[in-house]
Amino acid sequence: MKFSTALPWAGPAGTADNLRTFATTAEALGFHHVKMGEHLVYPAVINAPYPYTPDGLMPPAPSGQRLEMLTTFAFLAGQTSRLRFQPSVLLLALRSPFSTAKAVATLDYLSGGRLTLEVGVGWMKDEYDIAGIPFARRGAMVDEYLAALRLLFEGSGGFAGTYLSFPPLIFEPKPVQRPIPVYIGSGAGRASLRRIARFGQGWAPIGLSADDVAAALPTLHELLDQEGRDDRIELELSLGHVDETAKPGDLLPRLERLAAIGATSVSVDFGIRSSPVIDDAIAAMHHFADVVIAQAADLQAGDL
Repeated sequence: MKFSTALPWAGPAGTADNLRTFATTAEALGFHHVKMGEHLVYPAVINAPYPYTPDGLMPPAPSGQRLEMLTTFAFLAGQTSRLRFQPSVLLLALRSPFSTAKAVATLDYLSGGRLTLEVGVGWMKDEYDIAGIPFARRGAMVDEYLAALRLLFEGSGGFAGTYLSFPPLIFEPKPVQRPIPVYIGSGAGRASLRRIARFGQGWAPIGLSADDVAAALPTLHELLDQEGRDDRIELELSLGHVDETAKPGDLLPRLERLAAIGATSVSVDFGIRSSPVIDDAIAAMHHFADVVIAQAADLQAGDL
């Protein structure tokens, strides 16, 4: 079982010192990777309903600061040696595919192959409207951009699509990893599951319970078969919030349940919110490492 957690990437906690401390602590304690989200821009008043709360309202933020993920990962790659980095999620349709490909490949190259590329389509229509990108076409654009990125990373020749076309290109450096792992951060709709089957080495469910994920796996297996794939799909599930009072007798059965569903990694929330001080989160990380990581290291995922 592998473990991940989110960096202090948003709000007043997102400072260079905090990021350095958080990442180096995570690496020293045995966490496999760290994650962060993405909002390139968004309006002062958000009109789109937030899909992860009952009232459809996005939780209030202490500030508008949102660090850019690939830049942040590059900064932290220079501070660490084993820790991996994974977006949660990179909004591929909102970015230039060439700029994204170059930044991703360079980061993987310079970090010695420590990037997992988790992509998603996003929920905030406002962001797409501001960028002049049709929200209804974002899924099709992500699919096409993923195919183009795979060609740039691993192949040669030109590409002809609806949203992107190019002649044969010189694209160097290539990522160290072949293939660079692609995760899809998504719900369990059929289009999302088909995207995993076509392009993904992993799935990071968003807004789903463990039971929801378990119910979706037969459909994912069916779609993988249709794509002629028999390779294993990694699955990252969430343990939720953990603080320094959490007891192993409560946490380990929950981890066993996630492993039985098929989780190969588990993300843990240590509660970085509005404060610029991350001491409580660091203490919770140490506690989790002491009482859980060593005991859960041998947990094996079910057959995904």
